[in-house]
Amino acid sequence: MKAANNRLLIKCDKDFKNNHTFSDGTTIKLERNVENLNHRETMPVQGVLLDTYLDVPRESYIIFHHNSIHPSNEIFNHSKLNGDEIASGIGLYAIPESECYLWKKDDLSEWLPMLGYAIGERVFKPYLGSLIGIGHTKIPDTLFIKTGKYKNKIVHTVKAADYEMVFRDTNGKEERLIRLRTYCPKYNEREEILFEEKELTKDLLSGKLLVGLTEINCKKYVK
Repeated sequence: MKAANNRLLIKCDKDFKNNHTFSDGTTIKLERNVENLNHRETMPVQGVLLDTYLDVPRESYIIFHHNSIHPSNEIFNHSKLNGDEIASGIGLYAIPESECYLWKKDDLSEWLPMLGYAIGERVFKPYLGSLIGIGHTKIPDTLFIKTGKYKNKIVHTVKAADYEMVFRDTNGKEERLIRLRTYCPKYNEREEILFEEKELTKDLLSGKLLVGLTEINCKKYVK
């Protein structure tokens, strides 16, 4: 089975995300759909790459959009799965390249962005007062970029460029990463980085700003 142009052929365990593995190997079931209407948190977003025309190794792990597991992308007439796999909720999907964000070669590798994307973290001004329990202040429409041309720099983005992916990593635990679109140096009308925030980058390097996912776990940048 070969993937068509602009599509990635992916095998997805639709229930993989709904489990958590502890350090001792014990795995428990997570009921994500109970009173949670946020599909970004509840829907499957990861699978194993079977075939693509891109320069990404087969059998790599892929993270994709939370609405990609849809019958319009599903392959029903195939012989790649056995009865046990089908019964356990595993399916084959031809997912558009534009909906695939990150890939990882194996359990020991780091997540890397697909073409047209970058990984980032939010930027915060630290609370310097004496009161306990006061969170740090998030700077809106800014991200600290961890990959690509703007790596280790803070940039100003368009509105709603901050897309936080929720997935179960290869260690069995829930992880979260932020992705944004960037095609630099090529032009694309969907580019989400507007310009580099040079002064904020200087403040970050001097320890005046914090980066992270939330106001609780953010910290100073360390090279």
